Amino acid sequence: TALHEAFAEHGVTFWLRDGSALGAYRERGIVPHDDDIDIGVWADDVPRVRRVVAALEQRGFVTYRSDDWMFKLFKDWETVEICVSAAFAAP
Repeated sequence: TALHEAFAEHGVTFWLRDGSALGAYRERGIVPHDDDIDIGVWADDVPRVRRVVAALEQRGFVTYRSDDWMFKLFKDWETVEICVSAAFAAP
């Protein structure tokens, strides 16, 4: 898919989170009432995530929110939320 290709192209590790992860596990697909795709990335990857977002915009996605912790994109009535997670070292 366009999402996977853009993340791979820029070497960014990502994972499903929130309702998307629940759907993949419990429903083996999409939760019927979930209306977005939830993706997690590491904070260290934010500079590369910005390049991923630019690549997705070239593929027709529209960014409607962007800050240091969340990127929200929209295409064909589908919403993608990329949420940044901070990595903490164990004490």
